[in-house]
Amino acid sequence: MTDSSAIELEPGLFRVIVLGEPVSWKRPEYNPRTGQTFVEATTTRFRSVVREACRPIVDAPGFKMLEGPVELGCQFYYPRPKGWQRWQHELADQGVLFFKPSGADLDNLFKGVQDAIQGVLIRNDRQVASYGPSGKIYDTRPRVEIMLRLLQSEHDLRQVWLARQPPKKAKPALPLLELLP
Repeated sequence: MTDSSAIELEPGLFRVIVLGEPVSWKRPEYNPRTGQTFVEATTTRFRSVVREACRPIVDAPGFKMLEGPVELGCQFYYPRPKGWQRWQHELADQGVLFFKPSGADLDNLFKGVQDAIQGVLIRNDRQVASYGPSGKIYDTRPRVEIMLRLLQSEHDLRQVWLARQPPKKAKPALPLLELLP
């Protein structure tokens, strides 16, 4: 999993590739005997692998966590099933996408990614205002491809609107009153 990569394509647009099979988010469980909650090891391990893959972006000079609304797109690539027929392998090799209809729910896969990038690339997972292209796909190389894009905030949109407004006409100056001695 050391071949994972991360790059800032342009300001506010990140691409992170995490090698390995995708892991869905699982709810923390409660142990009634000890009174403690715990998270499964696979979930914790996936979170740390994603955070480690983000390291090149975070360590870059001038990096700041994204503020404001973001769009998150994730492609989850799973290994091809062993029982596939020859025609399926041939079509997949030619670039035909076979979507994985079973297994983890797509929303739980997204939750796992959101949980991992929270506090690393974004401050809070509540910033995710839109989901970009996403899916569960079979491929020869299992991995997760994450695209994170900063959306325009209301402040930015207001600045664009203000810049497009025609200049205001100057009001005539009021005559100065002379003070009498």
